[in-house]
Amino acid sequence: MKKLIAALAFFVGFSANAGLISITISDTEVAVGDALEVTVTGSGFDPIDFFAFELEYDTSLFMFDSLSLSGVLLDTSDFIYEVNEEFYGLAATWSNFDVVAVDSPFVAAKFNLIAKAAGSTEFNLVNVFASEDAEVDPQSYAAANVSAVSAPATLGLFGFALFGLISLRRKA
Repeated sequence: MKKLIAALAFFVGFSANAGLISITISDTEVAVGDALEVTVTGSGFDPIDFFAFELEYDTSLFMFDSLSLSGVLLDTSDFIYEVNEEFYGLAATWSNFDVVAVDSPFVAAKFNLIAKAAGSTEFNLVNVFASEDAEVDPQSYAAANVSAVSAPATLGLFGFALFGLISLRRKA
């Protein structure tokens, strides 16, 4: 029995610590022209010097707003923090000369995607790499629907405003 307890303590004490990556979006329903905030969060990481991920989504529906990019890793980068638009979505890479300790949980990247067409898409994290083992949180599934601004509603609002201006003019 003592040998079993010693063996369990040995395996538990030296088990690998894998970081967990998850994704969240600010809203599941957006209109064309609106911004959707995407947050990629990491937790359970030891100090790292390399981190990369790819985010897959329908690029015909969203456009990356590079000015909105923020995150803990961006603030600590002495070498590379790069986010590129790809045919499948986005590719992000962070690298540093020194190993950096990050608090847990930390925001690896936060950015806006601007809706440019109507439709539905799923957001999937793939090819996540770090200087230690990294796993994608299977519960971090995200999906969004983009709706077009309807022309009849816009024309109705315009007509209502025009009616109000005409009625004000008659009273004066």
